[in-house]
Amino acid sequence: MVTLMPQPERFDILVLGSGKSGKLLAWHMAQSGRRTAVVERQWIGGSCPNIACLPSKNEIWSARVAHLAREGARFGVVTGNVTTDMATVRQRKRDMVNREIAAHLQNYKATGAELIMGTGRFVAPRTLEVQLNDGRDASSVRRSPFSQPRNARSNPAYSRSRSQPAAHPR
Repeated sequence: MVTLMPQPERFDILVLGSGKSGKLLAWHMAQSGRRTAVVERQWIGGSCPNIACLPSKNEIWSARVAHLAREGARFGVVTGNVTTDMATVRQRKRDMVNREIAAHLQNYKATGAELIMGTGRFVAPRTLEVQLNDGRDASSVRRSPFSQPRNARSNPAYSRSRSQPAAHPR
């Protein structure tokens, strides 16, 4: 039996990774009318809203509030014994992360950018092969060349940038 590979899906813009730069670029390009997709391995929106910057700051803020409450007497604020309920701190952080993910998904929907959950690797110029997170093998996706702006021929910087890949692996 012979299985034929389906035709690669084509996008005007293809971004590998949904971190700060990737998601903003994708949303902007999709809003401007370009068919845009983002391939993300694990964290919708990147690591910052999921496991790094925002969750850390969320927990640090809880610690700061506890510290201020403990030191309140120095400022004339009388408090009793101050304790920290870590289950509440963790739930507050999880709720914040869930709101961030929902906001990111809403931005993908509102802008028309497609989010593909999987691992991508470049297999040819302007061609990314995607292994979907659910184990299925997606057909290769291609980044089509940008349509040239009217002044592209007179802009040497534009010519150089066209030869670069759409995005780079992390």
